[in-house]
Amino acid sequence: TASFTVKNEGNTDFNIVINTAGNKNSWIEDIEPPNGILSLTQNYAFDVLVSPDNSASAGTVHSITIRVNEQGGSGKIVCSSTLDVTVGQFHDGEITSTGIGDFKVEPGNSDSFPITIRNTGNGPDSFSVSISANEPSGWSHSFDPGNTGGSLNSISVEQGQTANVNLNVSVPLNALADEAVVYEIKLVRNGETLDSDTIAVYAGEKHGIDLGVTVTSQSGKDGATVSYPFTVTNTGNIADNYNLVVSKNSCTSSDGGNSDWDVRFFEDNGNSVEITMANIPAQTTKNFLAKVTIDGGEKSQCRSTIQVLNTADQINLQKSFNITTTSSNLIFRMNAFFDEPGENPNQVEITQAPGGSAEFIFWIQNDGVFYGNPQEDNAVITVRTLNGIEYELLIDKNGIIYDGSESIPVPMKYVLREISTGDFATNPNGEILEFSDMDEANNTWLAGGLVETHQIMLYALQVKISLNIDEDAEDGSGGTIYIDVRSEFNAEDIKTLEVLVNIETIHDLKIEAIGSTTQNINYPDNANFELRIYNDGNTNERIVVVVSEGLRGWIPLIPDNDDLEFTLAPGEFRVIVVKVEPPESTLSDEFDFTVSVQPEDTSGMIGRENIELKVIGEEGGGFLPSFSHVSALSCITIAALCSLYFQKRKLD
Repeated sequence: TASFTVKNEGNTDFNIVINTAGNKNSWIEDIEPPNGILSLTQNYAFDVLVSPDNSASAGTVHSITIRVNEQGGSGKIVCSSTLDVTVGQFHDGEITSTGIGDFKVEPGNSDSFPITIRNTGNGPDSFSVSISANEPSGWSHSFDPGNTGGSLNSISVEQGQTANVNLNVSVPLNALADEAVVYEIKLVRNGETLDSDTIAVYAGEKHGIDLGVTVTSQSGKDGATVSYPFTVTNTGNIADNYNLVVSKNSCTSSDGGNSDWDVRFFEDNGNSVEITMANIPAQTTKNFLAKVTIDGGEKSQCRSTIQVLNTADQINLQKSFNITTTSSNLIFRMNAFFDEPGENPNQVEITQAPGGSAEFIFWIQNDGVFYGNPQEDNAVITVRTLNGIEYELLIDKNGIIYDGSESIPVPMKYVLREISTGDFATNPNGEILEFSDMDEANNTWLAGGLVETHQIMLYALQVKISLNIDEDAEDGSGGTIYIDVRSEFNAEDIKTLEVLVNIETIHDLKIEAIGSTTQNINYPDNANFELRIYNDGNTNERIVVVVSEGLRGWIPLIPDNDDLEFTLAPGEFRVIVVKVEPPESTLSDEFDFTVSVQPEDTSGMIGRENIELKVIGEEGGGFLPSFSHVSALSCITIAALCSLYFQKRKLD
């Protein structure tokens, strides 16, 4: 804003109007007041508001003529003045991604994406660039200043010119291609964002397939349906569709016929809807069932080839496996039961804190129906766990260790189990006594005099399962873990055990005195209490011990500093000593005090346990009980000695 004053040097008042001239008079935004009376007695003042545009470079000077015209008929110029405007710096710029199409980087590689910075201000300027993105794990980016000679925080660009820089992006080998990572680029000057743009970067697509098959042969009665579980894994980095087909079906019936048996596909999730195609997300495994309906007499058989094809490339991305189905009256199946179940024999319940663990035992029996011809069968164990809970299986079968990842042989034998211990009877070599039939087991049971101590039972394979709960698991959460046990040759008949898991931190401290909670002392003796502290909760506890304050000169304390604060695991205990020092008094007195234990990480009274203790102090009894008595006796003794001395002198 520029201010002007007009003086009337004539001999009368008259009206005036203010005008401008010059090639930059368009910069004049306002004149206030634009017209009025020029009086002989008072000067006329007005302001001119100037707003230069960005057409002129910073530091250049431009002149604008300010004219005062007589308002009215002649409109002649009364006077004029020149306004010189020096243009200041106007800061502005643009930033744009100059690539074309989708930006893709192959997993395990890096690439650069061009960015253009334009100085749209009216002078040379320096900018900085801000780059941000919500990058998945393994992704990274960096800034490349190109040939600008600058850096991320300082890029110099002349007026009206551009600078080319780059965004470098590195993509890990396991990057998913389902969604783009969006990088926001901002042009910044002195903390102010002048412009912004985005660059969407995709990982290059990779397609893949893998199969998992555990059962390739099954048997069942004519008309029955048997199931073959299998898994399909999308090893690529983008969701794909997979076709499920029977590419070959070679069936032979006992009557010589060769009609194909019905083979259908289902997802192994309880859904009864038949499928021929499945969509599987990247890096994900899905469970499926191929169900075969037996259609033939005894000993009929069908060999089928199952093929799975990735629709992204059905020629190169395909896998297959063969299955053999036999018509038979034999029934293969497994039984399973917990060692110590709850009210429901197929269910146990545990409560553990985050970071806790538990283990328990269950047993597997081969209880198939083989019509007097026992068959060895293989058990398949599948554990359906919860998020944040890992499990381990341990099976020790005659010194061979299994982890449950493969099928486990389970013979159909009878054994003798000791009632009191649960151990199986063994031969002199330590091997479990196994019998092919009940009669053979019964004969040994009777002949060995084992009727009172052992029972005959179907052989059971012991399985130990350990559950480990993540430390980050939410307190108060939980759910059910399912343990599915089935025959390798009969996937339809499944025995399911359930583990109800409650994730809950339980603080349960106990404190008790070893001996009496009241002690009698004779001054100046101290009282010492031994206290046992238990952690009956389900989490490691950092325990704080607090002793109430002393009174009337009584001082309760814990001599060992390590007993003031310590850690106990669930089920552990610790013995501490509390010492009470009496007052310097000879008066009988009773002192009551409290010892408290509580978890360090809890507030208030949560988890606190108290014990009340008492000390009864009394004057001591017997010879030389106190200093006053000693003094008195000393005086008596001295007096007696003096008397004897004088008597002796007198006799002499």
